[in-house]
Amino acid sequence: MKEKADRQLAIREILGNSKISSQEELRSMLESRGYATTQATLSRDLSALKIIKIPDDEKGYIYTMSNEMPTTY
Repeated sequence: MKEKADRQLAIREILGNSKISSQEELRSMLESRGYATTQATLSRDLSALKIIKIPDDEKGYIYTMSNEMPTTY
C-alpha cells in the first residue's frame, strides 16, 4: 500500500509542476522517479485522485487535479 500512496503523491507533484498531456508522458516521468507502472494502474490512480483533463493553449489538453480547475465567470 505504501508504494501506491507514494506513487500517487509523485503523480500529484508531477502534475503540480508540469503540463502533462498524456498518460504515456506521465508514466515516463514516474518511471524516471523509480515508479515502474502500467497504463492500467496509472489510469486507476488518475481516477482515484480525481485527475481530469482541461484545455491548454500550448498542449491541447493537460491533466490537472479537479480541485485546481480554474473558475470562469
